[in-house]
Amino acid sequence: MRIPTWLRSKRVSTQTRSEKLPPSLIDHVASDAERFRVHYPEEGPVPISLPDGAASFLAYCQAVKTVGEVALREKFDMFMLRPWYGYLMILDYLPEEGDFRYRLYGSEIAANAGFDMTGKQVGQVKSDTGAFFLRTYLDAVTRKRIVYTANLSERAQYVLWWHRIICPVRRGNGLQVIACNYPVFAL
Repeated sequence: MRIPTWLRSKRVSTQTRSEKLPPSLIDHVASDAERFRVHYPEEGPVPISLPDGAASFLAYCQAVKTVGEVALREKFDMFMLRPWYGYLMILDYLPEEGDFRYRLYGSEIAANAGFDMTGKQVGQVKSDTGAFFLRTYLDAVTRKRIVYTANLSERAQYVLWWHRIICPVRRGNGLQVIACNYPVFAL
């Protein structure tokens, strides 16, 4: 889902972002000040329509994860994850640090964001958005639940919103988060 070449010259300023919201988000977001959204799909349906890839990843997570438990990493082998390649993030939970390290940062995410976080820790992102991600990843792991987030893009030049489905998984004796992160482009 890369930006077409003809669109790359059209930058959307942050002052006009609320005017450029996709129809599915207009009623859900009142202003630019409301940059972060969180919902718990195991407690009820997500209140807005999701990009197709995020919706299918959410359905997969709900099919393989028992409510109140973490999913088993074996259910997320690379063959099963093929439909979401490029939009996946796999993060290792570092309980002694209260942080997560990006084991995988999807190629499409990196291409649209303009940076790659593979090998870095979430806590290294010194911004409101970084703190928001850390809190939601911790929430997913500690409460053993799927978390849906939407956030206004802080850095990606052509992305208006990021929709993220976060699923906690057990890998051996450790925990991970597998997240699918889909962009909504500013047009």
